[in-house]
This record gives sequence, structure tokens and C-alpha cells, in this order.
Amino acid sequence: MRKYETEFKLKVVKSFLNGDGGAKLLARQWSVTEEQIRTWVRHYRP
Repeated sequence: MRKYETEFKLKVVKSFLNGDGGAKLLARQWSVTEEQIRTWVRHYRP
């Protein structure tokens, strides 16, 4: 499994939370899986 920098994860999570796209669109845009985005968002939210 590939490791991602914290800054990259935050950029993707903030993009998701700002409504720039859903997990599917952002996964294609950032070349990560939808599940990774959902996991990062889940960990980011309190």
C-alpha cells in the first residue's frame, strides 16, 4: 500500500469537504481510491 504525505491527505479532504466533488470524482482527479478518501475524511472529522 502506498503512503501519502499528510499535506496531500489534507488537501484532498478539504477539497471533499468544500464540495469540490464527491469521492468518486476526487478519486479520479487525485489518483487515489474512493475508500481512501472516505477513510481520510472519517479520520479528519471529530
